[in-house]
Amino acid sequence: EWKHPQRGTGAAFDRLSRGGHEVCVFVLTAAASEKHRGQARASYETWGSRKPPGVQVFFVKDFSWTAEDMTGRPHDENPENVLSLRGDVDLGFLYNPVRAFYLWLYLAEHHASDCAWFVKVDGDTFVNLWALKLRLQRYFNS
Repeated sequence: EWKHPQRGTGAAFDRLSRGGHEVCVFVLTAAASEKHRGQARASYETWGSRKPPGVQVFFVKDFSWTAEDMTGRPHDENPENVLSLRGDVDLGFLYNPVRAFYLWLYLAEHHASDCAWFVKVDGDTFVNLWALKLRLQRYFNS
């Protein structure tokens, strides 16, 4: 699976596959501790939920915790902004570069034409999505 990741299924994968997105931001979350999960939830509930037009935010989590744990919403089993890649395993923060490479491989194989720009951030990072879009707009038509 690591050499040729399988195409994902579910609402988030469908949303990503629609294509035509200007900027796609992928938040690589960690589940190693409640602190890491809390940071991911905070990003999800704040800047990850408020985005300018043309910007899509996807939270990437492994299967060790549920989408409900991620979103904080009961019975939220298939949210349209949470991706779980088959074969992705969170072995701790020190292994996040491996998970990031796997994410890039998956995106290159299945979604390279769905977004003009791809951005990867960690779950404990704050992103000003409006400023990011404004900065990247200089290059949209280049």
